[in-house]
Amino acid sequence: MAVRGRRATDDGRRAARDEVLVRVGDLAGRPRGTGFVADHQGTVVTSHEAVDGLARIVVRATGDRVCVVTSDAVTPLPALDLALIRTEGLCVDPLPFALRDDVDTGAYVRIAAGGWREARVLGTADVTYTATDGFHLLRGALELAIGTAGSEALRLGGGAAGGPVLDATTGAVVGVLGTALEAQHRATGFAVPLRGWRAERPLAELLARNAATVGAYGADLNLAGVLELTATTVGSDGPEAGAGAVAATGAPAPVERVAVVGEFTAFAEGPSTVLGLVGPPGSGRTTELAALAARRGRGPEPAPTLWLRGADLLSDDASVADAARRALERAGRIVAASSVPAAGAEESGASGSSGSSGSSGAGGSSGCGGAAGSAASGGWAASDFSAAFAASGGWDAAGGADDAAGARAGVGRPWLPGRYEGELGDIRPERLARLAGAAGRPLLLLLDGPEEMPPKLAHRLAEWTAGTAEWLRENGARLVVACRAEYWERAGARFPAELLYGEASGEEGQTLPACVRLGDLTESEARRARLRYGIPEDALAGTDARHPLTLRLLSEVRAALPEPPAGRPGEDGASAGPRDGGGDRGADRGGRPGAGGCGYGRAEASSGVGTPLFGERVDAGGARPSDPAAPSSATGPSSRGSTPPPYGPPASSNPSGRPDRDEVLAAYLDLMCLRVAVRLAVGNGVRGTAVRRLAAQVSGQVHEAARRCLGPGQGELDRAAFEAVFPWGPVSGRRLGGTTGWASAVLTEGLLVPAGDGYRFAHEELADWIQGAHLDLDAALHALVHRGWVAQAETRRGWGTMPSEARVRRQARRATRNLPVPRHRIGPVVHALLLLGRQQGPTELAGRLEELLDALDALLPPGGPAPDDPTWWATRLLGEVLLRVPDATPYTRVLRFLTERIGAWRAQGRGVPGEFGPDFWAALPLPEAERFDLLRRLVVADPPTGEGSRYLDVVSRLLAADPTGVQPLLTRWFPDDTPLVSTPDATVATAAQALLHTRRRCALDDLIEALVDSAHRRGDELLAVLSEEEPSAVCRAVDRWAHDERPARRVAGLAYALRTAPHVRAEADRELLRYAALALLGRPADVTLHSGALALLVRDPRTRSRHLPQALERFAAGDPQLPASALVTALATDPDPVLDAFRARLRTPGPEGSDGEALRTLAEVTTPGLARRVTLLVREIVDLRPEVAGQVAAYVDRRLEHGPGTRAVLFPLVSGLIVDGPVQVRAALAAVFAEPGTQASGPLRRELLDLLMATERDPSVLDALLRAAAARGAEAGAEGAADGSGDIGDTRALVHRVGMLLVRTPEGATRFDWALVDLARHVPGFAGRVAGWLNGTPQEWAAVVGPSTRRMIENLAGVQGVQGVREAPGVRVSA
Repeated sequence: MAVRGRRATDDGRRAARDEVLVRVGDLAGRPRGTGFVADHQGTVVTSHEAVDGLARIVVRATGDRVCVVTSDAVTPLPALDLALIRTEGLCVDPLPFALRDDVDTGAYVRIAAGGWREARVLGTADVTYTATDGFHLLRGALELAIGTAGSEALRLGGGAAGGPVLDATTGAVVGVLGTALEAQHRATGFAVPLRGWRAERPLAELLARNAATVGAYGADLNLAGVLELTATTVGSDGPEAGAGAVAATGAPAPVERVAVVGEFTAFAEGPSTVLGLVGPPGSGRTTELAALAARRGRGPEPAPTLWLRGADLLSDDASVADAARRALERAGRIVAASSVPAAGAEESGASGSSGSSGSSGAGGSSGCGGAAGSAASGGWAASDFSAAFAASGGWDAAGGADDAAGARAGVGRPWLPGRYEGELGDIRPERLARLAGAAGRPLLLLLDGPEEMPPKLAHRLAEWTAGTAEWLRENGARLVVACRAEYWERAGARFPAELLYGEASGEEGQTLPACVRLGDLTESEARRARLRYGIPEDALAGTDARHPLTLRLLSEVRAALPEPPAGRPGEDGASAGPRDGGGDRGADRGGRPGAGGCGYGRAEASSGVGTPLFGERVDAGGARPSDPAAPSSATGPSSRGSTPPPYGPPASSNPSGRPDRDEVLAAYLDLMCLRVAVRLAVGNGVRGTAVRRLAAQVSGQVHEAARRCLGPGQGELDRAAFEAVFPWGPVSGRRLGGTTGWASAVLTEGLLVPAGDGYRFAHEELADWIQGAHLDLDAALHALVHRGWVAQAETRRGWGTMPSEARVRRQARRATRNLPVPRHRIGPVVHALLLLGRQQGPTELAGRLEELLDALDALLPPGGPAPDDPTWWATRLLGEVLLRVPDATPYTRVLRFLTERIGAWRAQGRGVPGEFGPDFWAALPLPEAERFDLLRRLVVADPPTGEGSRYLDVVSRLLAADPTGVQPLLTRWFPDDTPLVSTPDATVATAAQALLHTRRRCALDDLIEALVDSAHRRGDELLAVLSEEEPSAVCRAVDRWAHDERPARRVAGLAYALRTAPHVRAEADRELLRYAALALLGRPADVTLHSGALALLVRDPRTRSRHLPQALERFAAGDPQLPASALVTALATDPDPVLDAFRARLRTPGPEGSDGEALRTLAEVTTPGLARRVTLLVREIVDLRPEVAGQVAAYVDRRLEHGPGTRAVLFPLVSGLIVDGPVQVRAALAAVFAEPGTQASGPLRRELLDLLMATERDPSVLDALLRAAAARGAEAGAEGAADGSGDIGDTRALVHRVGMLLVRTPEGATRFDWALVDLARHVPGFAGRVAGWLNGTPQEWAAVVGPSTRRMIENLAGVQGVQGVREAPGVRVSA
């Protein structure tokens, strides 16, 4: 008789069986006592008297299983009259220990004393145990009362010693019988209680191991019981329960997603209570939850995981605890029912642990078949439940029996009759959570698909969420919610932020509450998944190759082919897909499945089916399940001929020949309909081509079911609608061809699965896809978006301000008839729009998208409040469709309109929906050139840095990811000088420059090529910067360009070689420039480039001596292509010829600017000896050509900035020019001396200024000095004017000194007055400052400024003051 480790009975009788006992004896066969197994490692608990004095012990179990051990395998505990024996191979289910130390007086127990008998606890007594090593006092032993028949066995040597004392209610062990225990009074028998066991380390470890691995219920509920109950919910309600026949045959294990596993681990180790696993349909949310449950159940310390679905929630639930309670009650009925031994096992006498105890074991040394494997980790998992319950007759694991399938799918679950009646005691989630928390393994609730909750509960979401959060806090439990983003953006926001795990994600205005985002597989994960599924690397394209559901469904389609490709092991050792089972599985069902066929699963075939309005109920009377207009089956062209269809992978309409996601969904739906038809054919005796016609009928019914799912609710079929489409039994008349068993066939194949009181499609994305084929798109868009637009327009026009009674009644009817459509039902609408584009072309779809954009523009409120329903639908539909079209290029017009609206919304102060943030534009399926053209339009409206997400940031990210491809696209931004709103000083062009410069190291050589290709001044500017900062890269480019056959490239090479040469430090770079110059010199056709090439060679010490004479000759002749800077480098080695060349060049006028360039170059010569010779050359040129006064002044100004060290060289030249230089030179120098200069040049400037003032009497020179002083004061501003300090004070003194010098002659006085008035007119602020000086010290200025000049200046100062008031309102000027 098969006995299970879980003892869940109401009276303990099921636990009290001989199979749980072992007999202890000696080698001679003499019995010494009894014992029982306490864990899955084979530890036997018995009394010490049964093993005392034995060197070798024989332990016998039912079924002639024997284990002989030596005394080394015994842990004696004589102080408690106990002994632990380590055994192997007994295959006896362990018994659970009670968690209580005390047993109430009067309690009934069951003991093995000459058979299982009932005894009563009379109380406790102090007893003495006499062992071979002495006497031991045991306090508080249980005193038992039993009938006469059993009392004989309790005497010394009666054979009952070491037997378990079982609680009559729970079946848990509360003590161990001892027959050698003596008391001062006469008693029937005694037992050693559990009290004091935890003080002994071996017993404490045994108790802990037993509590974690051997389930007990009722008052003695332990951690193992909690694990078994919660694992049962995973097995009965989790994904494996409704996976259908295909899953029952076994499928490759899903690929572990490292990032998700890491997030779950961090969540388990952290303080957070709620984790949102958010992803779109088909991203593998349910798969990840199942993997999490499996990891928790199989770990070294298994933790309880409770599985819930949104369909398990009820309208009046106060929190998730209500659904958890119902799930545990269902699990309790299953556990209680499965503890009844199966008839077959009873007849065979097998006592193996194929049941739950084997699954819940903690060790593998017992050697009990299947128990060892699953017991190794000591955990419970869904597969353990499935195997155990299937073995107990719960259902046919292969899904072959229609009765089992119907039972499994039935709402009432017929194999679990009635309600939970307390068979396992109190199994409320609160108790389980507290018990698990006390064990350090918090209870985790997995809520999958909360979108399926009833609509009434969805309207009470805030109340339900608050109740859930409070319950989780009070009971120490945790919750993982796997849902769509549309659900989480509302539900997650209602959880307290401190409870949530993760970080908020999404764009500004679209931020999701903290969660873990789940998307497509990474490249490495997708590669492993394709290996496991046996899918070739090139079978899918783009994101479809990383989409979890697409990969899985394609693998099923390929597995159904008659000759699937041979599987091979994956890189991680897992199977790479079925080798030969796929075709056989199809043959077993009576036909060859056609995976390709036609596309009945597509919307093209659904045009004949009546389409209800989105959100309206379709009643059962409107169904036309066998209407000839229903979609034709995709299983083959049986309706068009008898030729069998070609079998193969899904046929693709893509030019690449690879199927896309829609085609994979269509092929999978084809396959499922054919499998359902084959199952129906077997049950109804259908043969030949009739099977194909039956498949066509299945197709029609599936589409009818999808159409009905568009009614109100959460996208499911209620029981009545399901039974109308898929009847359980025979159908009257000729409907459905007179076949029966439709519901069983559909549910067994897993196309639809139970969901609460109804049914849903097993795969959410498949459901959205097929429902979208039946959606009345225009009606849906009107109901969801455009009706709200019209309503707002009416409100703005003043309608309804004083509503009539009729209008009020009409609005009330609309409100009750048109309940809000749940936002997570966006899937069918998106698929309907995509279908429109596939069927009628991009033009039709673009028109709908433009209408949505117009509606959004009208609906979007000012500021950034949460969007109302019409705004949300318009935003999401527009964004989702544009992201999911295969190619968004035909919708460029819509996208450009959208960029314009985004800019307008920012300018109007309206928040830009986060759906159209930077990530949206990065994810669009567009050519990169078009993408960057759109981003160029968008960066103009970027907010300031740190105030939100910016489009420029995504441009930077794209540039870093693909610099070679993006750099040329950014150079196309150079002509765009549109200012950025957040930083008006910057433009689109300068932003592109800055990005390219910042990310230059990503692909430096490619950047240089892109810049020179742009042929734009912005590119030249950036190249000039790179010539200084990255000379090595520019040198490499110069070398390439010098050998390029394109003349423009060679010109660019020379230009940037000359720019880069001064910054080159490495010998390798010099060598590149040298080779480039020699290559240019070697081209006779490039004669205009030879001068520049010579300049490069002169800079190079290795080639200077050879090419310097020719370069000097060209320079002296005035060659404009030969820069003076190149020759200065040769001054150190060849000073005489170089200076002679400069002398020759400067003696004769050259091209405009050439003289200034030569003198500026000579100003950089700082070596004292050479600098002195240069000053002599400058004096010589000044004497010969006074017209170069301006260039000489610039030379002096530059030399002054070299610091005090230049005085010894520069002072003789300048002082000589001051004393006897040409007038125009002295005037130019006066302007130089009037400048304040820097700290390095200031003292020498003042010294030279004093020298000039002391010697100069020429009015023109003094006039130039005056004007320079006025310009200096204008730059300094008005600071310090009040006290005459600072630069303004110096200006005042300088102007006064110049005036004193000029008024010495009548001509000079007139010139001074005229110059003051002219400067007052044209130099900003000068009139006011002079007026202040005149009014401040009139006596001092009376000698230099005449009365008329003074009045004119005061008048000018007054006019400027009035203008200043106009320009700066609010500023008052005193009279």
